Amino acid sequence: LGLLFTMIFVILITRLWLLQGVQGQEFKRLSEDNRIRKIAIDAQRGRILDRNLEPIVQNRPSVVLTLKPDKAQDTDLLKKLAKLLHMSISEVREKVRSKNVNAIEPKVIKRDVPPKIVAYFEEHKDDFIGAELVVKPIRDYPLVGMAAHVLGYLGELSDQEAKQSEFTTYDLGDLVG
Repeated sequence: LGLLFTMIFVILITRLWLLQGVQGQEFKRLSEDNRIRKIAIDAQRGRILDRNLEPIVQNRPSVVLTLKPDKAQDTDLLKKLAKLLHMSISEVREKVRSKNVNAIEPKVIKRDVPPKIVAYFEEHKDDFIGAELVVKPIRDYPLVGMAAHVLGYLGELSDQEAKQSEFTTYDLGDLVG
């Protein structure tokens, strides 16, 4: 009985030494990576006013539907989203597919979701696990076309732009301009 307790004690001490002494730095790194996660938050940009203090460019809230990339294989969810958003399943799947390394960050499926769809989505949240509605600020140009050459513009990355070499690090749904 004494020999059995001694063997168990030696095994526990050896395992403790392996976990803390030999592999301790690796487990510390893993715990730090698990504890800290960087999340990009879109900043609300300032308004641009003319000399009469009328806005040329301002911000407005936009409801954005996002989906986690790991749900791209859930065909049932993609069918429900495609039907809700009046899109094809291939369009939804293409927007979720990411060229970037960050597979955790939700991908934008549709911007400016209409209130009717927002209400339906909120009522049936359990059917859309992995999808989320987020309110993000977007630029609004009340004087459409005025001073665009000076102010610039932002828009969603198009299919043609995504094929160009300068946009290889962007995903469909990202804002460029």
